[in-house]
Amino acid sequence: KEEGSEPAAVKERLLLHFDDLKSTYFENRLRAKKAGNLSTVRGVGAIADSDGLRKVKDILSKFLQYSKLEVQAEIKPGNLFHPANIISSIEVNATNTAFATAGVSKQITVYNFSSLLDCSEQSTPTMHMMAGSKLSCLTWNDRIVQHVASSAYAGVVSIWDADTGQSVMEFEEHQKRVWSVDFSKPDPNLLVSGGDDGKIKLWCTRQKHSAMSIDIKANVCCVRCSPISSHCVAAGSADHQIHLYDVRKPSEPLSTIKGHRKAVSYVKFVDGENLLSASIDSTLKLWDTKEDKIKRSFTGHTNDRNFVGLAVNEDFISCGSETNDVYVYYKELSNPLCTLSFNPGPASVTEAPDVSQFVSSVCWRTDCMTLLAANSAGIIKVLSLT
Repeated sequence: KEEGSEPAAVKERLLLHFDDLKSTYFENRLRAKKAGNLSTVRGVGAIADSDGLRKVKDILSKFLQYSKLEVQAEIKPGNLFHPANIISSIEVNATNTAFATAGVSKQITVYNFSSLLDCSEQSTPTMHMMAGSKLSCLTWNDRIVQHVASSAYAGVVSIWDADTGQSVMEFEEHQKRVWSVDFSKPDPNLLVSGGDDGKIKLWCTRQKHSAMSIDIKANVCCVRCSPISSHCVAAGSADHQIHLYDVRKPSEPLSTIKGHRKAVSYVKFVDGENLLSASIDSTLKLWDTKEDKIKRSFTGHTNDRNFVGLAVNEDFISCGSETNDVYVYYKELSNPLCTLSFNPGPASVTEAPDVSQFVSSVCWRTDCMTLLAANSAGIIKVLSLT
């Protein structure tokens, strides 16, 4: 029983996810049967399927802990209708003490978590870093914790020192807009980028020029380094595919994963073997990279045009929606766990929703169930999954 909830509400949630729960039970039952782990309960004619039931129980105990997003804090820009307010990326640093935003305003803005959550009034940023063009993506270094890298519409990849506000390095080999950049977790001196020139580039902070360049013959929308290997990178592209590479053998991809119907806008490693992707076909997909097969599709949000963000925190996934909502999914269930709207309140029956606004970026804190979300109006919400 879900604590603090009416039985009818719990029943409604269970019915929403019933097909997934049923499939999980029978999949685990079949797997156990093939492995010879099912035992017949003599005299009753039933089968004791502890594995299938245990898996369903684990799913229920996890997802019934959480049912909603609550706003802990909110930051609003001075002019809500300025086109430069769009936040393309929001990222939390490795120590979970600060986060940075970047976007059309051509600047990186850093906020301190403690001052934001303790302050009853509008929070003041701790740092501004000005770039030369619009910014598309941010990534913090896990070990050199004050370093944050950015990718820009002008084709520049930059590394910044968030303590001093100064640019540390700039890489200018991309010929077109760079959509994505990511620091390697195993090797803090490596980072990867991808852009509209169809190139995936590997950079080393010890040298001025790229260490490697791969031409995938399609616009690169997103890149990600493996969390366990400095040699493996993933890229999503406009050809609807995900490309996995071992950078030691860049002539051919390790695999090319197909399944999305439109451009792949984000890829995120869940762990060393499972990869999460988002596409403007309004789906998220969880992949087994060892077998190149899909494990689950997630649907409910709307995304057919814009970058709306993607983030994963162990068992929970978040993305934005072009309905100006934040969505949270549990990785074992295809339907949304909960949503929260950025819209300012219930509209009248004659008032149409503002279809021009959308949630543009999301990011989890890794030490708790706190989610950051930003939208195209420049509003930032700090949310708690409860």
